[in-house]
Formats: sequence, structure tokens, C-alpha cells
Amino acid sequence: EGAAHGIGEKRAGTTIAQGCRMRFSFRMLAAVALLGCSTSTEAAKDHQTFDDAATNDEGQQPDASGSPDGSQSSSADADVSLPSSISPGAMALDCNGCARTNTWPTVPLGTLRLWDSGVNWALLEPAKDSYTWSTLDTTLDFLQSNNVQSIYVFGHVPCWATTGTCNETGWSSAPPTDGQDFFDFVAALVAHCNPSGVCVRDRVKVWEMWNEPNADSQFWSGTNDQLLTLVKGAQPIIKAGIAGALTTTPTPTDGKGTRASWMSSWLEAGGGSYADIFAYHAYLASHTPEEQLSVTTTMQAVASANGMGSKPIWNTEGGWSGSSGVSCPATLDAAGCIGQFARWYILQFAQGVSEFTWYSWDQLSPATSAYGVLDRWLVGASFTAPCSADATGVWTCGLLGSTAEPQLLVWNPSGNSSYDAPVPFTSYQDLSGGSRSEER
Repeated sequence: EGAAHGIGEKRAGTTIAQGCRMRFSFRMLAAVALLGCSTSTEAAKDHQTFDDAATNDEGQQPDASGSPDGSQSSSADADVSLPSSISPGAMALDCNGCARTNTWPTVPLGTLRLWDSGVNWALLEPAKDSYTWSTLDTTLDFLQSNNVQSIYVFGHVPCWATTGTCNETGWSSAPPTDGQDFFDFVAALVAHCNPSGVCVRDRVKVWEMWNEPNADSQFWSGTNDQLLTLVKGAQPIIKAGIAGALTTTPTPTDGKGTRASWMSSWLEAGGGSYADIFAYHAYLASHTPEEQLSVTTTMQAVASANGMGSKPIWNTEGGWSGSSGVSCPATLDAAGCIGQFARWYILQFAQGVSEFTWYSWDQLSPATSAYGVLDRWLVGASFTAPCSADATGVWTCGLLGSTAEPQLLVWNPSGNSSYDAPVPFTSYQDLSGGSRSEER
């Protein structure tokens, strides 16, 4: 599934006429990147896009909104707050077991989320005041050597700390019997440095204050008041121990439709006072990225209604989540999975989400290579408007590259298409890295 991404282009020391046109043909879910005719004397750098490419057989040309006729049909709310540019840490990854197997991401990475990574409370403190830091120490070495920041995620209460039911893997969703045990763990974690001298305070700047507290008691079976007590106590410990530390809200997931209602209740109870970032989880599940974008707009509305509209909005865990769990669903071929992967990143960023974590690196295939391409396209770029679809079903997203060159992402989630590239675009690149230039 592909989108078109365009940048300015210069040929043989001259600028290309503004009347140039190009028609692209591609199979459904093939990614296309459009590159523009530049009036700059600077040589253009390569950029990319993804998702299903689109047709416009009527030859209409997009205006600044990215829509061929200037319409916003099938678009998200255009009155969102768009990030000034996509930061290097915005494209994040989870990595299930990387430290245990020493198989780390090999793509450009700004942020690594530490969930299912062998560093939860139950594993780090298997007995009261007895810590096992080895997996965290290995992780800190990776983060330091690759200049990567991370998100630590709270959850998994150790069995010794609660009278609640423990599962076979040695942790509980029940609240700790004594909240001080949790606060002591947070203080020890914040202060920890590994044998190489790499400290948590250096490589963990964002703290996700509880994982999926509404997920059918899977990760939290206490009350919201009990969780708020833990967050109130932990947040000042983190802030005092780590300069520039940021805390997120606990991160509700779908939870049988309770994501928005849970977050509303949390914020109404005062939980937003302890969060720098409004965060939640959203997988595609059985939906397309275009359909699932409604989750983003719903959560933005919740944030605005509860005094957090000016805070950064993050989706700190998402992915395919189809019939094959979090792996590429069996209902899609490789191109389909790559397209959904790319479009889900693009659509959220264009709608104003400023960080998205894909779960998980070790289950990213077949989109591993596309991740690197997408990172090069998006990091440093800025969207000029949310993405929108025209009457033919073609989606476009206008953006400016890191050097302010115009770019365009184009796709059609419905089928094979051709697309008449508007002025000033004359070249494209897809998610495989394939490219073509043509003047017409």
C-alpha cells in the first residue's frame, strides 16, 4: 500500500518548467513517491512515500490541501494542531525480547519502547529489595551506543508485592498491597546505572505511567483511584531524579470500546495533572488505517474536552493485530501489510499525533525495509494539512520536506490505479526504494 511523496528536483543546473506532468501506474498497495519540479538552485535530496497509489483519470490537480479538487472529502478534521515537523524520535519501535536475544533493530531508530522487553517491575525486583538489573544493563548499553532514547512502561506487579492473584509468569494485575513498595522500586530504577556507567537518567526520558489499565483486568485489576495514587507518588520521584523527564497518561487500549471513556474518567478525576503527554494505544485490528483514523480524532476530542488539547498526543503501541496476533495478518499479502504499516504511520502524523510506536520490531516483517524508507521520508518533514481523499478514493497528503521542498504522498486503498501527478511533481519513489523521473 503506498503513498506518494514529492520533493523539488533540479536537472542539469536548470529548473524544470512548471507545466510538467507525469502519470504513474501501479498495482494496488504499491507505494509511490512524487518528487517536484524545483525553482531552487539546490539539488534535491531523495524522499519517499508509501501506500496504495491513486488514480485521477480526470486529470485534476491538487491544490495546497493535497486534494485534486481542493475538497476534504473523507478527510480527518482539518482543524487539528499539526506538529511543526516530525521529530527523530517520532517513529518508535517496541522490541519484544531484544536484550534477551541480542537482536536489536537495524533500522534508523530514535525511540525504543521498553515493554515486553524483560525490564518490568516483576522481573527487575523479583523479591523485595532484591534487584536483577542484567537485562536492563544490556538495554542501556544498546541505547547509549546507538544514541537512542527510550520509553519505560510501568506494569506487572511482582507477586511478593500484592495479595492479588498471580499468573504463571510471576506477576499480577492487582495493585500492590503497600504503595511504598512501588515508590521504592521507582526510586531505585531512576537512580540505577549499569557497570558501563550508562544511567537510566541518561537514556529513559519518557515514562508511560501504566500499560493498558482498561484491558479487561489483564494489566490492572485495581480501581482508577488506586492507580492514581501510584501515579501521584511516582511522578515526583521521576521528575526529581531525571532532568527533563516526561510522563504520559496511563495508556488505555480498545478494551471493548472503553478507550475514550476510560481516558475521560481518568482525566475527570485529575489524572491529567500528572501527565506531560496524552497517550493511548491503537491497533488496526480488522480495520484499514483510513477507517481507524477515527480513533485518533476521538482521542483528540477527549484531550481537548479535558484540558489536555495543548499537550502532545502519542500512540505508544499499535500495529496490525489481525488473525496472526501482532504479526502481518494472513488475510493480507506482503504488499498489503507494508501498505497498512506505512499508512498508519502517515495518517496519524498528518492528523497531529507526534509519536507512534509500532509493536514490535521482532514481528515487523515484511515491513522491515519499508520502515527505514519511511523514516527517511518523514523525519524532519512537516505536513501542511491532514490527509484527504477525493471523489475517486485517492488519498493525498501534502507536506514539506526537511529543507522545505514540496512533497506529496498518494495512495488508493481500493485497487490498482494510475495517477496524474500535478505540477510541480515529476519523479517518484516507492517504499521498496524504486524510483522514476520523467518530464512531460
